[in-house]
Amino acid sequence: RSVWDNPILWREVCTWAYGRKVLIVRVAYLLFFAMAAIGVHSILGSDQLTGTTGLRGVIPAVALPLAPFFLVSMVIINALAVNSITNERDGQALDLLLVTDISPFEFVTGKMWGGMWIAREMIALPLVLCVYTWIQGGMMFESLVFVSLGLLVITVFVSMLGIHCGMIYSQSRTA
Repeated sequence: RSVWDNPILWREVCTWAYGRKVLIVRVAYLLFFAMAAIGVHSILGSDQLTGTTGLRGVIPAVALPLAPFFLVSMVIINALAVNSITNERDGQALDLLLVTDISPFEFVTGKMWGGMWIAREMIALPLVLCVYTWIQGGMMFESLVFVSLGLLVITVFVSMLGIHCGMIYSQSRTA
């Protein structure tokens, strides 16, 4: 196989750098997505999008299944980013990478975008639920744009935070 210009990104995307456990996480995540989608569909079908008293009047009912789903997505993306760095450290490959001609920018962006590629379901499926909610009339178009942009910004943030935590701590259990 030919290696791309960024060998770190190539390794993350084209090999099993994260191991086979990612498949189990994906299956569990897809089940969680199905539960969240059923919850969103049932709330949108019941025509009770907002409550009338207390906090229920401010927070839409459709946010009840969406918020935990978004949170789990961000936690998994963060964990994959931490794992990408700690795997290099535990395999004693990080020191070898530091003495190669790979720039720090190539290393960090390769790890970040590679982790996002592995977690592509965790990025796309929350956006799919947002679009479904908009199509069914559960949110306005402006809200869809703001929620989608917010999710994408937070995704980049938690990925970068995971890389930062993976680099700071010398032991993978601590990270």
